[in-house]
Amino acid sequence: MKLGVNIKPEGTLFIIEAAGKKDALTKTLSQLSIDGYVFSTNGHLLSNPNSLWPSFIDARFRELRRRPINEELCVDLKIAAGKAMRVVVATDPDDEGHVIATDVAELLKNHDNVMRGLFYGFDALSVQKGMRRLSRIEPEKAVPGTVRRVIDRWIGSTFSDPKRGLSVG
Repeated sequence: MKLGVNIKPEGTLFIIEAAGKKDALTKTLSQLSIDGYVFSTNGHLLSNPNSLWPSFIDARFRELRRRPINEELCVDLKIAAGKAMRVVVATDPDDEGHVIATDVAELLKNHDNVMRGLFYGFDALSVQKGMRRLSRIEPEKAVPGTVRRVIDRWIGSTFSDPKRGLSVG
């Protein structure tokens, strides 16, 4: 491939959490004749700094300095999304899945077509239903998972005492 050559995006990139589910979704997409490929985040994409001190939480309880857990994976995600006409974030339809979906949307904020797909399974019927109800990613759905993470960090940084070997949170 020559540098500077634009590649015409095609197909749909499906982003899931668990690598173990990749084959099941790939097989179903093929059965349904959906032009797409699957990318696994292997769980969360972003994390807070390893140390609890400073807490990196501001006075409005916003997290500061979140960073990729795996920088290479995040770069690969951006490259894969750049090759797709559409991105469907099909992470689990739970608090953690919504957090990951919001993080994906932030990482891919320059992509024009990132959608949320709530798939309750990767069998043909579940994928068909999920594809019929694609929507924009709603960051407010990530609030419960984000609040839990912020409170854990705040409690840990406030009450842990590393000198005594006491870890809280």
